[in-house]
Amino acid sequence: WSRIRFDRSGVEKWGVALGTDDTFRISNLFTNGTAASPDDSCFVINNSSKIGIGTASPSAKLHVASASGTGVALAVKGGNDIVDNILLNLINQSGTTVLNVRNNGALYGTAATFSSNVTITGNLTVNGTATTIDTTNLVVEDPLIVLAKNQTGTPTLDAGIVIERGDSNNAAMYWDESDDQFRFITTTEAGSTAGNIAITDN
Repeated sequence: WSRIRFDRSGVEKWGVALGTDDTFRISNLFTNGTAASPDDSCFVINNSSKIGIGTASPSAKLHVASASGTGVALAVKGGNDIVDNILLNLINQSGTTVLNVRNNGALYGTAATFSSNVTITGNLTVNGTATTIDTTNLVVEDPLIVLAKNQTGTPTLDAGIVIERGDSNNAAMYWDESDDQFRFITTTEAGSTAGNIAITDN
């Protein structure tokens, strides 16, 4: 190794080095109050121009790692003057923002795909126009389901459940608002109507 060492009061503290693997390092030579175990992974640039903080073997352009049991690997702290309250921006190779983290903890993105389990411990609000659930089984704890929640004043919308039946007419269980009664019918309705459901057979 080629190293420049910085001492204080006769005690080695920090070093700047070029390793035999052509990796540039800034090392803590007095880790946890002892010179017995120098930390050569404080800051690393390898010969592929990958930067490592807390790791001697960075696997990305910037690889931040924490030692086991030491808590947070990367913390980003914003101030009152950050633009649009954006704390962190992730931008793809086309220059498009795919995800940003706001100062209030909110996440904004264009799209996201999760290949494993996702657990949300708080409330989930979906503000789109459609919610599609492609699961084999749907289990709901709530004993009451509210439909047409935005209907106010004099009710005008039929509300219920439509069952998809492939090439045959669908089946529906719903409240017919025009007749003030429940109906169990077959119908061409596919669940896209916001109003009267077309009755095929009573």
